[in-house]
Amino acid sequence: MPLNNWLCIHPSSATTDISDTVSLDNRGLAYGDGFFTTMGVIDGQILWLAHHQQRLVSHAEALQLELDSHSVMALLQTHAEQLQQGMLKLMVTRAVQDVRGYGYVPTTSGSACEIWLKSSAMTVTTTEQLRLPDGCSIPMQPISSAICLSSQLACLPPPLAGLKSLNCLDNVLASGELQGIKAQVSEDNIKPSIGEGLLRDMSGRWLKVR
Repeated sequence: MPLNNWLCIHPSSATTDISDTVSLDNRGLAYGDGFFTTMGVIDGQILWLAHHQQRLVSHAEALQLELDSHSVMALLQTHAEQLQQGMLKLMVTRAVQDVRGYGYVPTTSGSACEIWLKSSAMTVTTTEQLRLPDGCSIPMQPISSAICLSSQLACLPPPLAGLKSLNCLDNVLASGELQGIKAQVSEDNIKPSIGEGLLRDMSGRWLKVR
């Protein structure tokens, strides 16, 4: 798999570059009708593998998408072994529908999805390994500071609450604010570094910018 290129891994007959095949009718582009997950890879292994598989299952159920999580995870592990260290980003969108507008047909074709994958080589920084009771070890991220942002995160009702959907404008604005603060901190040479941003949701709870 070429690095930093989006490839369609489902349907299996369309393993091609997204730049050659994506349509303006793609529902992820048109309506945000889909979700994503981003996975760190170290030594050819996907970090928090079970967590990402659970996200595939729960998000597909919430959006009524037909997705074989076991097959997808097996394919992701193959790409992780080839990558060795870096990031995998998976994006799932509902397949183009025959009906006009927002709707989708309550059939197998209505639940069909397209799955896109991007593989990026990069250094995944860790400071130490945390040993779990079952004998497994997980990498720990370096310690950094968090800062409260003025942006606000929308509260979504079930079943959309907590979904890493493709409609993330509130997070886009919050991340833009965070990057501006990081740039200023770096310019002023202030320590320690800021790694995370916190923002309030509509009910006033503090949450991390995703």
